[in-house]
Amino acid sequence: MKMKIFTLMAAATLLALGSGFVHAELKQGDAAPSFTLRDTGNRLVLSKSVIQGKPLLVSFYFAGCEPCKKELPELQKLFDKHGSAVAFYLVSTDKEGADVALPFVKNLGVKIPVLCDKYSDAAKAFGVNKYPSIFIIGTNGALLFSANGYHEETIAQIDQVLGTLH
Repeated sequence: MKMKIFTLMAAATLLALGSGFVHAELKQGDAAPSFTLRDTGNRLVLSKSVIQGKPLLVSFYFAGCEPCKKELPELQKLFDKHGSAVAFYLVSTDKEGADVALPFVKNLGVKIPVLCDKYSDAAKAFGVNKYPSIFIIGTNGALLFSANGYHEETIAQIDQVLGTLH
């Protein structure tokens, strides 16, 4: 009897953990999750509205992320080069919201718009498990490119993908 109860409790725990934290990896061509987040001015931004006009690059980060400190200035250069043809958003998963997210990017000299994902709902929907994580979404809502972690060669790949979009 005790073994049955233990087995049921273990199964219930695994099921509960799996339902909220395990996400299938998005692949190129998959429909990207849609999200609604607030920007640092407390305005709502809907991803579906953004991609109706142009492709979308989304980069998930948090203020204590050392690799993010390297990547964000590189993304700023790409934003300066491709920002007229591609929408860029940085998505902060800092629980403190704009109070932490905005000073972090400003100190790096980054001017890309920031969205706040305080509860990591969008990050979970995208299956983010490493920071920074970048996703490029086409105007049809399909995932065109994704990368996890910072690697110098990834910036060149992103630049190539963005170059094909305009």
